[in-house]
Amino acid sequence: MKSTDLASRSEHQELESLRRQHQLILNAVGEGVYGLDIQGNVTFVNPAAATMIDWDIQDLIGQSMHRVLHHSHADGSPYPRECCPIYDVFQKGHIQRVTDEVFWRKDGTCFPVEYISTPMHDEYGELIGAVVTFRDISQRKWAEAVLQQTNEDLELKVHERTAELYAANEQLRNLSNLKSRFVAMVCHEFRNPMNNIALSVSSLNRYDKQLSQVQKNQYLLDIKENVERMARMIDDILVLGKLEAKRLCLNPEPLNLVDFCRNLLSELPAEQGQLEFSGRHKPLIAKLDQTLLRSILTNILSNWTVRSSSLTGESL
Repeated sequence: MKSTDLASRSEHQELESLRRQHQLILNAVGEGVYGLDIQGNVTFVNPAAATMIDWDIQDLIGQSMHRVLHHSHADGSPYPRECCPIYDVFQKGHIQRVTDEVFWRKDGTCFPVEYISTPMHDEYGELIGAVVTFRDISQRKWAEAVLQQTNEDLELKVHERTAELYAANEQLRNLSNLKSRFVAMVCHEFRNPMNNIALSVSSLNRYDKQLSQVQKNQYLLDIKENVERMARMIDDILVLGKLEAKRLCLNPEPLNLVDFCRNLLSELPAEQGQLEFSGRHKPLIAKLDQTLLRSILTNILSNWTVRSSSLTGESL
């Protein structure tokens, strides 16, 4: 009898020691752990779980854990118990893992969790409840959101940069086309005065004795005008080159355009005297580079005069 009592006492002590070890383990675990009986009521809760949902452990024992922390979806809509994966283990008998739901605190706020619901059986294999392990994944969700936002910002920047590069390539392509057309135009424009010069020189050499001094002077004047025309075209090319190389220095200053245009017309050669200036304003002040404007307008007026003379000659 005494030996039986001693054996029973020793077995009880071992069980108590094992229970304390299990309790210490549960208390030391950083994840939330709680147990449910077959009705879904709480049988045990570790401190980590109670802390995460802001409840006292003793207030949770015997309660329906679904009603305590899993009663609603993240948007606040009701979460029926019959749809809860935690309780599926009672019907399906196997582990349920969920990574995209929320648990609710006592103060009515929620936090994202991932959890595992594991069926619990007795020594006879009978289902007696479940053990639920969960963790707060707020930090991970925050990091994922930051990473997603960073990726979206990066994609947006890449898209914007790609669009900028595409626009820059289009500009370069258009500039290349303009250059090609400009070179072709310059070659054509150079050919006319060069042909005129060559023709005048040839005429002077061939008909030197037959030509009067007046005719010779006219040929020389034509050569001078064509040389000046070529010089203007060269100046224009140099200006464009400086613009492209970003070495053109501008000196904008207030300028009365009305007086400037009148003075410019008065400086033109006599054969361009048929041009007249008219405007709606007496003074018109603008901040411009006078030298560059003079070069542009002189070039335009000279080309117009040359073209007009050519057309008049053809019509005659």
